[in-house]
Amino acid sequence: MLYPWVVHGKVEDIKPNAKKLSAYCKKVQQSISDNAEFIKNIEICHSIIDSTMMPTDDQIKRGKYTSELTTAAVEYLKRITK
Repeated sequence: MLYPWVVHGKVEDIKPNAKKLSAYCKKVQQSISDNAEFIKNIEICHSIIDSTMMPTDDQIKRGKYTSELTTAAVEYLKRITK
């Protein structure tokens, strides 16, 4: 979930029946094909993950870590798109 957000520069919830799903996936697919872009995006993902605290088992079970990761992604992507 994090990698597509980094590719598109925003946190987005694309539904499986959305009209823009094909274009959304194509952009992600193209970024994976370009080795330099893929590595750059993975490094950004690592930065976002590293900006959160290490989750406990309880946080992972309850979805708290996902929530914190989403918040960290939103904050990071706002900073780099300004």
